[in-house]
Amino acid sequence: MTLSSSSHLPAVVVSESALAKFPGERIGGLHRSSFRRAPTGEAVFSGIAPADILLAIVEARAERDALEKHFADLGKEPLAVLVAPSREEALERIGEALAARVEAAVGDPGGLIVLRCDPPGDATGAIVHDAPFELVVPLEVDASGLAAIAVHVAGEGLAAEDGLEAAFVDARNQTLGAWRIPARAIPASLEWLTLDFAASLAEPPGQASLALRGNIGAGGKILISRALGKDPAARLFAARAPRLAASPFWLWPGADGRPVVAASRLDDASWRGARLVGRAVEEAAPAGGKRLRIEAGRAGLLVFADVDLAQSAAVTARVCSESAEPVEVALALIPTSECGDELKKLQQAAFAWSAPQRATRDGVALSVVLPPDAPGVAHVALSFRHLGAGGARPAVLSCADIWLAPRRLRKPAFVRDGAARFDKVRLDGIFANETYRHIDVSMTALSKEGRMWPKLKFKVYEEREQIGLEFRNGPAFPTMFSTWPGTAADAYGDYFKVRGTEAFDRVVADLARENDRLLLVALKEALPALVEKLRETDQLDADNAKDWLERVERFAAPQAEAPTVQDEGRADAIRAGDDDAGRSSSMQEQPSEAEKAAAPDDDAQSQDAALKSEDAALPSGGSQAMSRQ
Repeated sequence: MTLSSSSHLPAVVVSESALAKFPGERIGGLHRSSFRRAPTGEAVFSGIAPADILLAIVEARAERDALEKHFADLGKEPLAVLVAPSREEALERIGEALAARVEAAVGDPGGLIVLRCDPPGDATGAIVHDAPFELVVPLEVDASGLAAIAVHVAGEGLAAEDGLEAAFVDARNQTLGAWRIPARAIPASLEWLTLDFAASLAEPPGQASLALRGNIGAGGKILISRALGKDPAARLFAARAPRLAASPFWLWPGADGRPVVAASRLDDASWRGARLVGRAVEEAAPAGGKRLRIEAGRAGLLVFADVDLAQSAAVTARVCSESAEPVEVALALIPTSECGDELKKLQQAAFAWSAPQRATRDGVALSVVLPPDAPGVAHVALSFRHLGAGGARPAVLSCADIWLAPRRLRKPAFVRDGAARFDKVRLDGIFANETYRHIDVSMTALSKEGRMWPKLKFKVYEEREQIGLEFRNGPAFPTMFSTWPGTAADAYGDYFKVRGTEAFDRVVADLARENDRLLLVALKEALPALVEKLRETDQLDADNAKDWLERVERFAAPQAEAPTVQDEGRADAIRAGDDDAGRSSSMQEQPSEAEKAAAPDDDAQSQDAALKSEDAALPSGGSQAMSRQ
């Protein structure tokens, strides 16, 4: 069900003389409103004039003049008007205007900037869900610094235990963000709600996806706006500088399975125990903060000793200058073996530094990312240096915010253990002779473990009593693989085949990209349901369907023995020397012993119960704590 979004999105105004070019109630996904030029020269609307208009389309200059006068008399800003455009030109201009409006709307005080994405993430309508659901939004993110994702949502009649869960999964199938929004935090009308990452992402996540799950009881509804096509609308934001954000909706499974806030502030004991090294004077400051007076030309460190960094990916601080004198500040991480009072020695011993910045009255954000081999415990130090020459006035710095971000997340149960699903399947062809047969199929929205492939086309074939999959590469075929794995070609172009139950797992393990490994696993798992769907929709007759089903069920069944390689047309394309070549066929990352000890119970029902009990732990006024665009 699609709702009108005219109250949430701008409209396009079209003169009656131009309606023949733009039939229907919508144009470019936006509501269309019409007007005519009266004999008196006035613009007369067919209904109530929209309050928010993106642009107007007319056939004659006189109509443009009438429309411009109409809005000038109302004291409104001049309107963009297209005169006698072609349909293609009009749609292109609408897309450009929408993109410009999205960019102009971003003015986040935390330093967020919008990232362009394809397809555009602006909302063009809303889908109503009145029962539990799962959705996957495919995203291509080639920019670093991703700090937040916004979704356009609303809730109606939700019970206290209802809510929305989200997880962001990158191209390597790692969960980089997970959130739960309780019912009380979901707005009553459609709004952009921004889900902050605990720490902005240093590396581009690549072919990523946003998995959404709605928990809805009887009588409840969750509305999610969609973008062009069927995908839910999503906006992506990067931070102008590395930052941490403490969202009350962030999930971090603890040892007891209960979600807790991941980004944590340095505790009061650390602030009380901080010591000064170098030339500075500590002045009176509120509890849980520090205020330093620094003479011209002097430098020093404020050292927080023995900070537990075992679960941290980054440390971020915010430092303010209370004076106009120039002071350079930075964050440093120092081994615990260094405990002396020699400033230079401590500076040289630091194993990680943030980029130095000038402190300002509004405050600057400092962020240091932990290297992979960082120790579990280290000293965190705020470095400062007065840049003024002799005789300059002292500078005063204040700092009350130092935060730790988590190293990594486990997948929520609904992403980690999700079975392969697909939307539709179409039989494009069928062939059989005495030694070979195949079905040629197209599939939409195949998803597994938080990843989705919007369009797929492939053959399921049987040769010498072995089931196989065949893929083609070319302009007539959808792109499914991140890296094309085949090297063989025939008169019809490039192809890639994998045949035989024993060969499949080894082929999967040898693929270079996690996205491609998961694709083959999802297809193999979905084959029985695919055949059933073809039978249910009368695309395969009962006898054919029964015969195919018996064979693909044997092919899809897990294998107890180690597989052997038997792959057609693939050898050179598989990067056998890649670090991943020796990994097991399991799609899950193997946790360390420490992670196993801290892992929540994998039973989906117990984790769901823990998630639902989280409301009591969330601070009140949660919807205000979530950023809104």
